[in-house]
Amino acid sequence: MQRRYSFAHFLLAIIVALSLTLLIVCLDAQAQIAFTSRRDGNSEIYVMDADGGSQRRLTNNRHDSWAPSWSPGGKRIIFFSSREGHVHAKHGWATSEIYVMDADGGNQQRLTNSRRNDAHPAWFGSTFAVTPAGKILTIWGRLKQVD
Repeated sequence: MQRRYSFAHFLLAIIVALSLTLLIVCLDAQAQIAFTSRRDGNSEIYVMDADGGSQRRLTNNRHDSWAPSWSPGGKRIIFFSSREGHVHAKHGWATSEIYVMDADGGNQQRLTNSRRNDAHPAWFGSTFAVTPAGKILTIWGRLKQVD
């Protein structure tokens, strides 16, 4: 039996395609980029719109903050900083710890407390990520996971 497609099927496909295109354009227009910059003297976390506009600093500390990573839902940013680190026994500088904050820079919280460096956090939320159940981020370098 041969399948027939009507004008209604064709019209429905066009409407769905246009709706998805508009959704992608709207989402892209709201996209923000998190980055690290030394423009104010030391490394701080900033965000900006996808077109480079509306740049603003989220962290403000005399110690460096690096490697921002957006949460899967885009509501939080994870990063690492030496602001409350322990003094490294061999080298004398502050070790880095993992922090999380709201996307607007508020509610900054330290997640780790180690005598060694904790660095380069990454969110796991992708459909394609492989992670143990219940784990939402992994701190690279050492296999350390935080709920």
